Amino acid sequence: MTNRNTPGGSVTSPWYRIYRILIRLYPRDVRIRDGREMMRLFSDIIETASKNRQTFAVARLAIPIVAGLPLSAVRAHIRMRRRDRRTHRNGRDRWILIDSMRMDIRFAIRAFLRDPRFTAVAVLTLALGIGATTTMFSVVNASLIRPPPFPDPNRLAILYLTHATSDEVPRRTRWSYAEYELLRQAAS
Repeated sequence: MTNRNTPGGSVTSPWYRIYRILIRLYPRDVRIRDGREMMRLFSDIIETASKNRQTFAVARLAIPIVAGLPLSAVRAHIRMRRRDRRTHRNGRDRWILIDSMRMDIRFAIRAFLRDPRFTAVAVLTLALGIGATTTMFSVVNASLIRPPPFPDPNRLAILYLTHATSDEVPRRTRWSYAEYELLRQAAS
């Protein structure tokens, strides 16, 4: 059942065939550099588990490996792309980004023109979200971030007038600035 002339060994195993197909998800450079070793290692794991003729043991080992392969391939693509971006920072890359953005914008416009109701809902949602965010920032900025618009804000005071009669619960009322000025003028 084992053929050591092929990379990976046991070519009759369905797990081997699935793994060999999924290996193609990796970037070409990774397949060339590490593909044979990955196939050999996977084949060795499957052969070791299948020596005891336990199907569940083989499946228990193979399923997580095969299931994790697509995600690992996506990560490899992302790493390759990041590496390419770091090593090829020239003017041409900027134009590629601009062309890609231009194509995305044209696609979005076509999609919006195809369904005007969706466009209206999307624009309304964006407008409400931007408006609510701007309002919240303005309130937080005015009340918490910026200092009050008068000198010595630590000297700010609130005056209360307490009405207390013998049969009522004491009641506090605030004084307005005009009432304070009247009281100050009457006292002087």
